[in-house]
Amino acid sequence: MIRNMKWLTFTPFRKLIGVLCLLWTPATASFLAQQPSQASLPSAPKPTAHLTDYGTDCAYENIFVGSAVSVGGTNTQPTFTSGITFGQYAAKPFSHSIAAAPQFELGVIGPLPGGYPLDGLASFNVQLATKAPNRDLFPFLTIGYTRMFVTGNAVNFGLGMDFGKHGYNRLIRVELRDYFLFTGPQQHVIGLRVGLGKLISD
Repeated sequence: MIRNMKWLTFTPFRKLIGVLCLLWTPATASFLAQQPSQASLPSAPKPTAHLTDYGTDCAYENIFVGSAVSVGGTNTQPTFTSGITFGQYAAKPFSHSIAAAPQFELGVIGPLPGGYPLDGLASFNVQLATKAPNRDLFPFLTIGYTRMFVTGNAVNFGLGMDFGKHGYNRLIRVELRDYFLFTGPQQHVIGLRVGLGKLISD
């Protein structure tokens, strides 16, 4: 067997083995270990949501401000409202042409009858939206529960329109909203509000 391995003592082979030993240093082994595998390569970023995604598998946010009037008994006074809305559309529409989304809203409102200069609110709503044929217009309605932090509980109803432009993810929202406070001094707070919205890819 030793005779068969005499080729290992041949000078060219010994030089080759020596070169390989010099190349295989701890630094070389560490460098190769750090090379990213195919599985660890970063995936391509998701495309930005556009109007074509409205109502399907995307989130949205909306910052709004508006003027309103508070009506309760014989007491009527101007007021204002402002806040931010978050929502999430499911991957599949509610029906063939209607999309549904849970909606959460935080805001402020005031002044209100009873001597309240300002009140905070949190709303938990459902929004139903559809797309106007051949136009970048999206009529919607909302309904839900609102907790006024000082003045009590309310239900809210909204009706409005989102205006967009094809290929963009920005929206302008115009909405008529009514908060009906049914605990404490009963009253309606009815207002027109305008918002700037954005679609967000999941």
